[in-house]
Amino acid sequence: MFKKLLTVGALAVGITLTGGVGSALALEKCPSQNINKKGSMYTRHVVNTQKKFANAFEQKYSGKTIKWYLKGVVKSCNYNGRTAYAAYYEGRAK
Repeated sequence: MFKKLLTVGALAVGITLTGGVGSALALEKCPSQNINKKGSMYTRHVVNTQKKFANAFEQKYSGKTIKWYLKGVVKSCNYNGRTAYAAYYEGRAK
């Protein structure tokens, strides 16, 4: 019985010293939403607090209209201390 108490006590101290259980499960920071150009292809991430993303959308950028298409997996990330979701898009100028 005493051995169990020591084990539980040591576990509680370990969790306290490491910042709690939540810190072990911390999300990585959301990716930048900056637009990048690779040849004629544009790329970017879109971050949203809801796990809802358009399959395609248009955006004005540097005097051009870019048609964006959802290409990547939606993953959870940390956005200013809140859970958000990031998706990868590729686009072409119209």
